[in-house]
Formats: sequence, C-alpha cells, structure tokens
Amino acid sequence: MPHEILVTLTRSGLDESHHHGAYCVFVGGRVARSRGDVAVPVYLRSAAKPFQAITVVESGALERFGITEEELALVAASHSSTPRHAQIAASILRKAGEGPELLRCGGHRPIDGKVAEDYIRRGVKPGRLEDNCSGKHGGMIAAAKALGEDPATYADPTHLVQRRNLENLALVAGVPEASIVRAMVLLLTRAKLLVEPTGALAAAAALEGLLPPELERVGVILSGGNIDPATLARILTDAP
Repeated sequence: MPHEILVTLTRSGLDESHHHGAYCVFVGGRVARSRGDVAVPVYLRSAAKPFQAITVVESGALERFGITEEELALVAASHSSTPRHAQIAASILRKAGEGPELLRCGGHRPIDGKVAEDYIRRGVKPGRLEDNCSGKHGGMIAAAKALGEDPATYADPTHLVQRRNLENLALVAGVPEASIVRAMVLLLTRAKLLVEPTGALAAAAALEGLLPPELERVGVILSGGNIDPATLARILTDAP
C-alpha cells in the first residue's frame, strides 16, 4: 500500500503541492484509524526521546538532583533553541554538577525561524545548550551520575545509560538488543556504515525477519555514528 496524500496546499484555487505520508492511531491497544502504509519501518529520530527519557526516570536522577517536570519535558523532546530552553538544559546539568562542555551535541541554526532571525540580528552563535537535543543529552548525563557511571562517556553505545536506552527501545519495538548489535556490526563490516543503536533499529527488524511477510520491498533510514574507536572495538569484539 503506497503512502497516501494527507495534505494538499492550494494557491488561488490551484493545487500547489501534495504531501504524502501515513499515520496510525491506537486506542486501547487497537488500531482505531490509519491511512497509508503503516507497516513500513521508519527511523525513529527524535521520536525515540520519550523512551530514552525512561532511562533518566528509572535511574533515580529526578529524585537525586531534584529535576522538575519542566526539565523532564525538555529531556523527552526536541526544543526550539530559545534562551529559555537553553536555560532549562543548563539547569539540568548544573543540578547534576556538570557543565555544557560534556554535551555530545553541537550548536545549529534554531528550527524556529523567529528565534534564528533573532540570533542573527544579535550576533548570537548557537552552542551546545541551544542544540535542540540538549535536554535529552543533559538528562543522560544526569542519569549517568545517578547510576554511578562516568558522565563524560555517556554517549558511548556500551555505556550503561545507552544500554538501558536500548533495552527500553527494544521493549517498545519488539526487536531484541542482540539483533540491533548484529545489525550494527553487519552494516559496518559489509556496507562500511557506522550507525548508532537507535539508527540500526529498523535495519535490525528487517534483517531478523521481524517485518510483516507481505512486504516485498523495504527501505530503512540509517543515521548517527558518534562512536569513538575504543568503544567501536569493544562492540566488534563482544558482538554475538
């Protein structure tokens, strides 16, 4: 089933553009409404953040560092790089006793056009705190501290925080952790592509035969590769 036209933009009575896609609404564990091909695997991207935030909650970081609901909301979502968002991210780090230099994310043009224009006018160069993922990264650093792990290496795939993230994502997706690791290794050794665990999730589902059997063609999006050589060596050595 191909993706359907979900949105049509018109100008002066003429169709200017059509936007294809798919959506699925679950109510009580059942599909209440859907359109398009809802079985095709897609890359989670920032949709993974709420599940990664589970690790932060389970680590005890909220109680230990007094992380507020507002701060947890930033951990579980992308943001628009506003000064307020940067302040909240900085607050998470400050409560955990760390600074923005530990964040493994870099500055970029704000996704909010008005914020981007304001920064340009004022000559502000977005940094790590303004990165739309800074809340999530700050939460992972806090989780590492709460678990007694090294916060400086929180982004390594073998770090306890990332292993917990993978476990939570695997529970939701129904893809075993070992399958994800095998997909990472296969993509690296055969296709010379370095991907992160969440980036390999859809590929793992396809390689392990976990997709609907009626699908004749499957396309997956791969992304991410923040893995240092030492960590990569451990993955290759310990891979099943």
